Amino acid sequence: MSKTVPSARFITFCIGLCIFVHDPHGAWASDNNSDTLQPPPQTFGNFLVSSGLKLEQHYTTNVRASAQNEKNDFVTTLTPTLSIQKNIRDHEFTLEASAPIKKHLKTHKEDTVDGHISLSALVTAKRSLKLPLSIAYDRAHIQRHEDTSPITSQEPIRTRRKHIEGGFIYTPNRLHVQLIGHYTQQRFSNGLSDNGTQIIRTDDDHNNAGLHTKISYHTASALSPFLAFKTHKANFLRASHNGTSFNGNKRDHRYGAALAGINFDVETFSGHLAAGYNTLRYDDDALKDLGTLQLSANLNWQPIERSNIALTFSRTAMENSIIESAYIETMANAMLHYEVKNDLILNTGATLSHHNYTSGRDDTIYEGQVGMDYTLNTAIQAHANVTSRKRNSDVQNEDYLENTVMVGITGSL
Repeated sequence: MSKTVPSARFITFCIGLCIFVHDPHGAWASDNNSDTLQPPPQTFGNFLVSSGLKLEQHYTTNVRASAQNEKNDFVTTLTPTLSIQKNIRDHEFTLEASAPIKKHLKTHKEDTVDGHISLSALVTAKRSLKLPLSIAYDRAHIQRHEDTSPITSQEPIRTRRKHIEGGFIYTPNRLHVQLIGHYTQQRFSNGLSDNGTQIIRTDDDHNNAGLHTKISYHTASALSPFLAFKTHKANFLRASHNGTSFNGNKRDHRYGAALAGINFDVETFSGHLAAGYNTLRYDDDALKDLGTLQLSANLNWQPIERSNIALTFSRTAMENSIIESAYIETMANAMLHYEVKNDLILNTGATLSHHNYTSGRDDTIYEGQVGMDYTLNTAIQAHANVTSRKRNSDVQNEDYLENTVMVGITGSL
């Protein structure tokens, strides 16, 4: 019984804090767009400041996404957020930070504290030329249902990521040209398996540098063509660990993609259709290269007022450094969003993903969700959803089924 007391106090404190920031005399929200639900930022001198607090309580039937050792648990997540914006003439500068804190009632080794901080700028050189720049740092953990390693760690694997990107957006007329470059450092921490042996993840440490270009032309009709190109080079600090030393495969690789398509906006329909080709080539001949047809499609449809149906399909080449293999990801998603009334939104959706690895592994992931968002006023929103997630894999003990129920509340300070 003593283990339940801290969790109860934690939940009570968070709910009390959300009630404290709630304004009972505020106007009820009349628009459910997530951008308009938030209260206007507070002004402190020449700065615009927004802050918030999100509390979520989950019940999950398989907290470790395990094939054989399913454990249910209650999970409490508290996420404070902060945004500070400064506008200088036509230039925008924004600092954003968040710190998700996750606590488990029974499986305390699953507890995590993560953090994100970013500084972004949008500098207007002239009316037709903007210069975006951003710097970010993330401290996170690999989620159990996303970990594809055949060896289960006692605790979630911790990661650190530093990311910087910048470029230009040029819009002289209907022509839109965007060029963005990035540099990323990704670092992993080692862990222990369930039987106490060491799990080496530092061999996944790598740096990634690349460019992304998109050229589009906005015609007077409902159709607008575009071209997109992407390339990057990943350099790993070490060869993979072969059980005794870092003498395994070297996973340095180059990625390239070219895509051509159209954006469309016709009455109640909008979205895009595109096709192209992408490649992923390793420096090490021991790893199989991959080249494949790339597809991307999105359709947004508003069949009736207050409703939206979104359909998405994609097919692309990707890389999984943990199992040292490139793979083709084929993904289809359908979402239904219906505004029952001004303060109540219902959502439901389903996603099907298929991962076909060059190493021979084959995974299929199914996910379905139904939920609701209820707006008390511009300062308080309540959320609830039920999610079911399942993975079928031809690798032993990599299947799992996880069902989750979530209730939450978001308060703006």
